[in-house]
Amino acid sequence: MLREDLAVIKRDGRRENFDRHKMAKGLQRAISKRSIDAEQINALLSETLRRIENEYDNEVPSRAIADAIISRLRNVDEIAWLRFASFYEDFRELSRFAREIVNLKGGGSD
Repeated sequence: MLREDLAVIKRDGRRENFDRHKMAKGLQRAISKRSIDAEQINALLSETLRRIENEYDNEVPSRAIADAIISRLRNVDEIAWLRFASFYEDFRELSRFAREIVNLKGGGSD
């Protein structure tokens, strides 16, 4: 478990206390109705927490948390990855979404 004093730096510069439940809730939305078992979810969360703990002292950018989840989730379930990434990458155009789908299929060079 992470230290209680860890602050998350949001995109707009605000700081808030790290909340493991908030991180898990975002992941839960992405994996909704996917066949991912609880063990995989717990492992993904644990690996993400370890990465954050090892790389950051008192403050962690929210982007780093998202990146840590995204990099692991892609190997667990590509649809859940796309759901999660579409929020954190802030896909604003259908072409960007389509490009990520092509990349998942191995046809992209990004």
